[in-house]
Amino acid sequence: MALDALVEEHRRLGSPIGDYLRPGTPPAAVAAQLEGLGLTAPPEVVDLYGWADGTDELAWQAAAGPAPFLRFVGDAYFSTLDDAGRWCRSIRDLASTVAYDSDGTLVPDELWHPTWFPVLRQDRGEFAVACSRGAATVHSVVWETGPGQAYPNLIEFIRNAASELREHFVWLPDDKVLLRREVADLRQSLGGT
Repeated sequence: MALDALVEEHRRLGSPIGDYLRPGTPPAAVAAQLEGLGLTAPPEVVDLYGWADGTDELAWQAAAGPAPFLRFVGDAYFSTLDDAGRWCRSIRDLASTVAYDSDGTLVPDELWHPTWFPVLRQDRGEFAVACSRGAATVHSVVWETGPGQAYPNLIEFIRNAASELREHFVWLPDDKVLLRREVADLRQSLGGT
């Protein structure tokens, strides 16, 4: 499974994320959560949350002390199903109030498409799965620029993330953080850890 391969890449780097994955959620509960948002749960999202219900950030903070959140993919963390549902509602509310085009016409779909569900969150954006009857494409959304790169499906996104992790990231045990190799090198050259 692609998710197990991603966790193995974390383990290879020394990242403890596998120890902080929450137990999976039953398929019916995943489907019900998304149905409550008016979304159709693609099998890939059901499988994702059946595999693990996000990361247990409270357990991580208790064990690691003051440390950044556990990065699952790049600079993003794996939201629990409940957190993702709450965040989806908040994003929809925000998108409906701030997404205007140059002539002042409201265009909320430009900022956040109503079929998207945010499975991974980061400081300035989300990774959202399109939850409709078609393919479950994954969209990178950066708030300053709007929707960015799209992946054909969640499995391809996770495989790409495992490859990125293998090729471009390092775990800094003293800082308890996963960083892109070039950022870690820059920190070290500036006298940081």
